[in-house]
Amino acid sequence: MNNRNFSNSVWNVIYFIALNYYSSELLTASDIFLGTGLPKRTVIRILDRLESLNVIKKTVDGNDRRVTRIGFTAIFAKKIDKHFQDSLAIRINH
Repeated sequence: MNNRNFSNSVWNVIYFIALNYYSSELLTASDIFLGTGLPKRTVIRILDRLESLNVIKKTVDGNDRRVTRIGFTAIFAKKIDKHFQDSLAIRINH
């Protein structure tokens, strides 16, 4: 995955998902567009792109099959968690 190919909007979506990653329920596309302020169509395009890059995975909600939940793939979750931990360690040590 090449960071330079991502716009600020893509990073905003990734960051928003990361902020909510450890909550009890995964996000929906509506949660993401409301939380980021991006247009719904833009969020849907970004989510499709992130899914094709194996950054996120979409799952059907167990209580309502009309709802799709969005979360990081296990591999990307480890990478983003390590990035945040490394960034925090750098900030603490300086």
